[in-house]
Amino acid sequence: MPDGGFWQGGGGYKVRFKSVRLDHPIHLTYHFSGLPKIAWRVEVYFAIEGPKQFEWRRDGTHRRPPFIEDQSGTLALTLKDADGQVILNYKHKLSEFIWSGGSGAQWLYDDKNVGFTTNPQKKYVLELSIEPDEALKDYDGCILFRSGGHEGISIGF
Repeated sequence: MPDGGFWQGGGGYKVRFKSVRLDHPIHLTYHFSGLPKIAWRVEVYFAIEGPKQFEWRRDGTHRRPPFIEDQSGTLALTLKDADGQVILNYKHKLSEFIWSGGSGAQWLYDDKNVGFTTNPQKKYVLELSIEPDEALKDYDGCILFRSGGHEGISIGF
């Protein structure tokens, strides 16, 4: 991501893994290397895209499903280096993640295990398992790595 907006010191990057349909259980393993070393940590998200945004019922302003609290499926993620050292590891119900997003994909993340510092010489193994909820039958999901920098912004007058 190039320098952008009103901020200095951009130059981060984004890695988006292949999207998968969320209408059946998923068990994926990715092997990769060559993540750039930059000053920022890489944050790991699971992005969900579909026909409607999921909302929190408990905020009192949303009265139509789909509701995040109703999600009973699970997502498990483990990131290890090639030597087997665990870098990130979690498994939660979908309703237990932090959900973030606006008009596009919604990003799910574990606020205690969201990031890591890359090493360009290391090889990594990422394992992802999803037991979806029926409400996700029309949705796609993917792993997303984001690191530093800022995307450009557009302001209309």
